[in-house]
Amino acid sequence: MREILLVISNSARSRMAIDPPVRLAHMRASVMGSIPFTGKDKYKDGQGYMFGKVAGMITVFDDRDAEIAQSALLTIFAGALFFPSFVISDQITRIASDDSSATARMQAGGMDLTGTFSLMRKDC
Repeated sequence: MREILLVISNSARSRMAIDPPVRLAHMRASVMGSIPFTGKDKYKDGQGYMFGKVAGMITVFDDRDAEIAQSALLTIFAGALFFPSFVISDQITRIASDDSSATARMQAGGMDLTGTFSLMRKDC
C-alpha cells in the first residue's frame, strides 16, 4: 500500500551566515489542509539537525547524523550565489570558471564540498 501525505506550506523562514557557516530554517504548514506541521532544519558548528512534528505531538523525524550535516552544508553552499558576501568569503574557494560555469570548493565542519555552478545565457 502506498501512502500519500499532502502538505500545504503556510510559511517558511530561513537565516544563513557564512563565516562560520550557519543555517537555520523553520517551516509551518498544514497536512491534508488542517493538521499543523512544523519543521526545523539547522546547521551549526559542523552539526546538522532536522526535526518535524505533526499536530504538535507526533514526531515525524528527528535526525542528527552526518548525512543531515552534509545536506545542510550543501544547502548553504548551493545558496552562495544568492549572497555575494558568501562567494568572496574565505570559506569558499573558486577552482575554475569559463563562459558558462564556475567550480568552487567549500571546506567546513570537517567536510569538503566541490560544486559546479552553471550559468545560462539569457537567449537560451
